[in-house]
Amino acid sequence: MFKALIEALLNLFKKPDTLTPKEAAARAPVSGSRGAIGYSEEACIFCLKCEKACPPAAILFIRDAAGKESYHHNPYLCIYCGECVRACPKPDEALWQEERPVLSSSDPAISKRWFAMEKEAVASKVRYKKAKR
Repeated sequence: MFKALIEALLNLFKKPDTLTPKEAAARAPVSGSRGAIGYSEEACIFCLKCEKACPPAAILFIRDAAGKESYHHNPYLCIYCGECVRACPKPDEALWQEERPVLSSSDPAISKRWFAMEKEAVASKVRYKKAKR
């Protein structure tokens, strides 16, 4: 312990071992960002792979009584990682990322609507499975 105390006192009077950088580090270009998610209902085959692959669960498919799917994407919940695009069997046709600004908001009403939609999506899939039997 005495040795550590001596070392600490000696370090008070030494020059620092680190150097001050002379130039600022180069920043990555903004145009290389992944960007917002684009979707085409005509090209989508409704395989639900993007919904399953989405880490924050920002993509939902809701089925109506006839079995028709509807796609819903929450841009405020999305982290724009691109996993949905990678999981899509028809990338660049049904699902893609485009270079346009992403949205951000902290409006609680948007979250409340999304959580209601999540419950409806789960219930619609259960109803569809029961009707299919």
